[in-house]
Amino acid sequence: MITDGRVLLAIEVEAGQPHPDTNVGKYWLLYERRRYQRIVLFHIYTPLFDSYNSRKELASFYETRMHELHVPIEIHIMEIKEGADYETELEAIQSQVSKSINSNFPKNV
Repeated sequence: MITDGRVLLAIEVEAGQPHPDTNVGKYWLLYERRRYQRIVLFHIYTPLFDSYNSRKELASFYETRMHELHVPIEIHIMEIKEGADYETELEAIQSQVSKSINSNFPKNV
């Protein structure tokens, strides 16, 4: 997680704990307390993630409600499938996160 007080960028990785809804919903609470201008969340599902579909549906519900209430959150859902080439997947994730960091945290500010 990084922030400059204006933007918050976070990465949540679902591996062992099966509660993706909590990893989305907590940013709603955080926004209510801090009023960031922008929240960027990278939500990554690994092959070890195992939960009820209702948990993913609840996370999606939170995202929808936050958008309806004008919470400035941008969620990138990324899923690493069983048998995937982890090096390739990691490079893709790092590339996307780096682009987001560079666009949300300009060096000249």
